[in-house]
Amino acid sequence: MKKVFIVSSNYTKLILAITVVLMGVLTLVLISSFSAKLSSLDKGLAQWAQSQSILQTKDYKFNTGAVFFINAYLAIIFVISLVIVVALVFYDIFALKLSISAHLFTYVYILAAYTAYFVLSIILLLILKSYFRRPRPYQTLEFYPVFSTDLQCKLPFQLSFRRYSGPNPCSYPLESCPSGHTLITAVSCFSMLWFSVFNFQFTRKFAHNKFNTFVHIIVIILTTLLTVIFVPTVIIARMSVLMHFFTDVLGGLGLSVAFFGILMFFEPDFLVCARIRAEKNGRNIVAQE
Repeated sequence: MKKVFIVSSNYTKLILAITVVLMGVLTLVLISSFSAKLSSLDKGLAQWAQSQSILQTKDYKFNTGAVFFINAYLAIIFVISLVIVVALVFYDIFALKLSISAHLFTYVYILAAYTAYFVLSIILLLILKSYFRRPRPYQTLEFYPVFSTDLQCKLPFQLSFRRYSGPNPCSYPLESCPSGHTLITAVSCFSMLWFSVFNFQFTRKFAHNKFNTFVHIIVIILTTLLTVIFVPTVIIARMSVLMHFFTDVLGGLGLSVAFFGILMFFEPDFLVCARIRAEKNGRNIVAQE
């Protein structure tokens, strides 16, 4: 069976991938281990968000502009990341004139790795949400917004990464921990940034010229800026409307980082890809003869 992982032949990337995984896992472990101490931070930020709720408008002071956009149209971030990835593939085909059939293994492998990254992280997210059943800030007795009218439904504050098994008189969907918006945003941004770097490393082996370098540097800068903008914005957006506590968004971020390290671990090996391509071309030549 052929080796298809870049980390098997590149120890620098192996160390980097393992480091990223450990960072994500360590974040989750620390949140769980120090949930009681972190509760003061959760409560302080939730209290601040509660003070921004406005009775007259039945809304929140900061729920405008980018914050409103993030809360209402999260799918746009995923679409933006997908458009950039697809645009890079079209760039490879039409600008660099790379043959998709010749490099089919690489592109299919990338698609499979990204799909696994997204799907597995979402599945684990749903499992954790279903298990912990943590009430959202607006569902708690301590931090409900001033315009709330269902006070008989409110639940007590629950520590992060601790299972809530108390009463739920109004059958609230208890899905605060960890934050799905944060995870989806981080997964979209991380994979977009990762592909832009990978695509540059990959295409420069076939088009090592100034134009290709310039295009990819611009794309890498763009994807980095989008990541730096989108991830913190979604964290602030979810807390400012009492949808999540701080440890919820931090947990979603930690989960996405851990899976991102795994994605890096399974990055395809350029040498193996080249060998597979050569073997395929060799078989085609033999068949023609």
